Amino acid sequence: MAIKKENKCVQSNLNPKLQNELSHLTKKYNKSESKIMAIGLELLAEQDRAGFDIPKLNKK
Repeated sequence: MAIKKENKCVQSNLNPKLQNELSHLTKKYNKSESKIMAIGLELLAEQDRAGFDIPKLNKK
């Protein structure tokens, strides 16, 4: 799946479980996969700016 905004493209490979979740959210909210992924990225960035610890990002 590619996310494109302002001539930027990011390739993302999702495991089957996450792909099913993304399909579910796409149907539930009637938004494109790229829009759902962009919203998720915005939420993650907001949490980071607010000082929340994001354990999955701290793993090495």
